[in-house]
Amino acid sequence: MQNKSLLNNSYRKFLLFLIDIFIIIGSTYYVAYFSISNIATNGIDNRYLCTILIFSLINIFIYLKFGIYKTIARYSSFSLISKVYKANILSIIAFVILININSYYFAFKDLLLLYLILSSLICFYRLIFRYFLKLNAIFSKNNFTNVIIYGAGGAGVQLLSSLRVQNLIKVIAFVDDDQKLWGLEIDDIKIYPPKYLEDQSNKKNIDQIVLAMPSISNSVRSKIINNLKTLTIPIFQVPSLNDLIKGNLNISQLNKINVIDLLGRDTVEPKFNLLEKNIKNKSVFVTGAGGSIGQELCRQILKLEPKKLIIFDSSEVSLYSIDKELSSLLIDSKIKLVTVLGCCTNKNLVNDLLLTQKVNIIFHAAAYKHVPLIEINPISALKNNTFSTLNLCKAAEKYNVERFVLISSDKAVRPTNVMGASKRLSELIIKRFDYKVSTKNNNLSKTLYSSVRFGNVLGSSGSVVPLFEQQIRKGGPVTLTHPEITRFFMTIEEAAQLVIQSSSLAKGGDLFLLDMGKPVKILDLAKNMIKLNGKVMKGTSKNNEEIEIIFTGLRKGEKLYEELLINDQSEKTEHSRIFKEVDKYCIDESFDLELENLCVELEKYDKKETLRILSKIVPEWKISDHLY
Repeated sequence: MQNKSLLNNSYRKFLLFLIDIFIIIGSTYYVAYFSISNIATNGIDNRYLCTILIFSLINIFIYLKFGIYKTIARYSSFSLISKVYKANILSIIAFVILININSYYFAFKDLLLLYLILSSLICFYRLIFRYFLKLNAIFSKNNFTNVIIYGAGGAGVQLLSSLRVQNLIKVIAFVDDDQKLWGLEIDDIKIYPPKYLEDQSNKKNIDQIVLAMPSISNSVRSKIINNLKTLTIPIFQVPSLNDLIKGNLNISQLNKINVIDLLGRDTVEPKFNLLEKNIKNKSVFVTGAGGSIGQELCRQILKLEPKKLIIFDSSEVSLYSIDKELSSLLIDSKIKLVTVLGCCTNKNLVNDLLLTQKVNIIFHAAAYKHVPLIEINPISALKNNTFSTLNLCKAAEKYNVERFVLISSDKAVRPTNVMGASKRLSELIIKRFDYKVSTKNNNLSKTLYSSVRFGNVLGSSGSVVPLFEQQIRKGGPVTLTHPEITRFFMTIEEAAQLVIQSSSLAKGGDLFLLDMGKPVKILDLAKNMIKLNGKVMKGTSKNNEEIEIIFTGLRKGEKLYEELLINDQSEKTEHSRIFKEVDKYCIDESFDLELENLCVELEKYDKKETLRILSKIVPEWKISDHLY
């Protein structure tokens, strides 16, 4: 097929070449016939024929230099017309020189007439040729995609030009909210109001809608998408303005609608001074660096130019993956990357790392987090999540690490599962170590301990979004645990930036959280994702694009609603969207004793006694029968 296409293109170029020669010779003869009196009576002599021939060769040569024949005929546009007119100006100049050599005389008006005839004929027949080829392409293919471009601004015009190069895509209309544009045309394509999409006769001809408005806010984009999703037509969008400016993507690289676009809120922009403050030229230690949060945290940290980045994980595969990625980014960089395979519960390893690597700041992202698995394996999860935090806090205190940041979860608020309880216990350990630092009379330890709590992270392992996408691609069913379940969501970039910024905001014992807007109903999220993929829910239509939603029931330890605050009290910080919880939980020396007892029972693998002590330390968590 490729060879055939090449032959067709070569044939078309040769045909255009012959037509151009014919027009050049014919135009020159026509003007000369009416301009030079003796030609009309005595005919054309050999000198004049030679002049026409030389001029034709020069004209074709100039066309070749201008790349006239490199343009695909079907996509000829104003740029080609401009090239033709410029090439013909040079040709006329060459013609004047030839006229003087051969002692022929052409008046200025005759040269102008030749220029206009030649340029007009060349451009006119090429435009006719272009439309003929387009019609041929349309009628010869039955499987082309009809596309509506939503947004008749600069991005929409650029997208139109890009899509026209693709043989199987046909832009049938523009849609825009601006009333001033309704009824106007862009390159023969009419601009309609959004109501155009609601007409049933129009909907039948639409295969895709592309949102070409990269500079609008997420809240505005969300409103548009909410109106479009009722059409059950697949919706795509051009890359963000940031990606276009940075050159990461071009206008024709279309993306599916992001879930963040459905949340109806703008992403939280970071403050650079808060990001850079504790990272630049520092030795940074990230645990759980192979996890989804840990990996993004490492990427963000590298941008801030630390002196050294120590990545630590117990998973060989995950650690290898992030090490390979980061190493490729550090070519010709002075930043030192240290990769350590191990577990945070290994006291000797942790102590050795903090001593030898001279760590300035620790980001503790390592933890077991999948609720159903942890409910089945509570001892392993508690041992990993609690011991790791305790070991790192002790080591940070011993080796005077400047700052320690624990990554917690909204499941720590009034926990109903072991994972949430383990995270709440880790938060209390942070508060306890901060209390000990603040009450010491000596200045040996200056570590600032803090925690960061956030909700579900889009794109992280275990997130419902990739699961829903996979189920929709397979034709369903989409599985939900309960129709009323809600969750907070944030992007993985927001999560990483929140963690880094919180380290700069910390004053000791702080617990930070991000304003993530309103919680999202997971059922609504599933319905929207189905519609945006051009499918319909089962029972609402009689076609083959139906997707069924099945409710499987709440899993053990799962709750309907997540919260971010324990006592509904928070304080503002330097960042308008980052808040600090006012946690009045009192931690005294009895906490140390209970924690020590818990560690003993964990080592003994005594499930009953371990859970009893845990419920005592974290009184808002109650032991469920399924744990025994």
